[in-house]
Amino acid sequence: MTDESLRELVLDAFRHHPRNTLQMNTVFDHAGDYTHADVVRAIEDLEAALLVRRHTEAGEDRLTLTNGGAMHLAMTDPPARPMPRMDTTTRPETAQWQRVTDLESPVLLRGREYRIAIEGQERSDGTWAARIVFAEVDGRRRVTEQETSQSSRDAVIYWATGLEPVYLDGALDRAR
Repeated sequence: MTDESLRELVLDAFRHHPRNTLQMNTVFDHAGDYTHADVVRAIEDLEAALLVRRHTEAGEDRLTLTNGGAMHLAMTDPPARPMPRMDTTTRPETAQWQRVTDLESPVLLRGREYRIAIEGQERSDGTWAARIVFAEVDGRRRVTEQETSQSSRDAVIYWATGLEPVYLDGALDRAR
């Protein structure tokens, strides 16, 4: 496997585990029989290209997809299997929402910790609606109405990578 192929294999871990941040062990497991040293070199190359960022959180080594990395995945994804279209008579509030990605968690807002997920639903025209789910440590959930409309599922993931604390704070006000 070439260096470029190994870099793509590292990025492929984000396709198989649709999250912005992965534990390094997940990335190493996804790389299969490649040595950790080879995987680390590929990660260093991806960091130099500003596609990923390594960091430690709560004592665990993690790898986070940057906005550039999310855009790269959106541009290089193989065509997805077509999903069944919703009936155009389906009302949005009864359509199926699905988890698209999770933000780096937990996020501290107003002195409380929240795990934040982005849920999406494909509409009859092929575009995607997305909303934000705030889950408190005690299990209570608050969900916004639709926060964005994007051209694809990958575009929803890319949108989620740019969410800043000030936006999330406002979204928390809108959540029920």
